[in-house]
Amino acid sequence: MVIDMNDSKLVTLEQIRGFLAGAVDLGFTASADPAARYGFIKRVLKRFKYPLQSKAHRGVIRSYLQRVTGYSRAQLTRLIAQYV
Repeated sequence: MVIDMNDSKLVTLEQIRGFLAGAVDLGFTASADPAARYGFIKRVLKRFKYPLQSKAHRGVIRSYLQRVTGYSRAQLTRLIAQYV
């Protein structure tokens, strides 16, 4: 079964914090297609203007991406560096 997540309603960092606080018990399985995950990461970073955020806000965005994509902290760091 494939479930696509529509996160277009998450537009503020407060909403992401709420998602992270409420999604503790949810088990996510990431898409098997790396291109789809990379595209998702790029869209999120662009939507929240990642390079312009403060360090604390970037941490919230990283936590969100880590939770949703299933990538490790190190892998996300590499992918974000490629984006920036």
